[in-house]
Amino acid sequence: MIEQLENIPKIRVRLTVPLIASYLSKNYRITDIAKICNQSHQWVSEFMQKHYDKLLPLIDDKDVYSAMQAKYISNRAKDELENVLNTCNDFNKKDLIPLTAVSDRHTQQYRLLSDRSTSSVSVSVVDSNIKECDQAIIEAEARLDKLTGNTTEE
Repeated sequence: MIEQLENIPKIRVRLTVPLIASYLSKNYRITDIAKICNQSHQWVSEFMQKHYDKLLPLIDDKDVYSAMQAKYISNRAKDELENVLNTCNDFNKKDLIPLTAVSDRHTQQYRLLSDRSTSSVSVSVVDSNIKECDQAIIEAEARLDKLTGNTTEE
């Protein structure tokens, strides 16, 4: 049975940019990719050079590392801030300002690099809250007018 599997002819896999990018993102070497796709090392290398501009955005992971680093620094600063607030009864407010600034800056950087919203408050939530409050005011004024017997007709 194993001999039959070994005798199966190897099929050349057509090289595509997404295929090469997936192998490169998993840290495969050119020789490994060539062997997997049953292509020559030179052909894979030429393909990568020819399509370098298309491959680069798919395999560039510097933003991911920067985002993770920013998140780590932000969390460390928040932990240190909590530690200062919880353990010290007599602390200098000047110590809190740099910790808060570091934490906020790196939180914003993490959100930017990981394509998340950098706004702390959603505008749609605020807008819906305003509409709900306006409606509640109108209903409260109507109940008040009904209770006091004041009817305003225009």
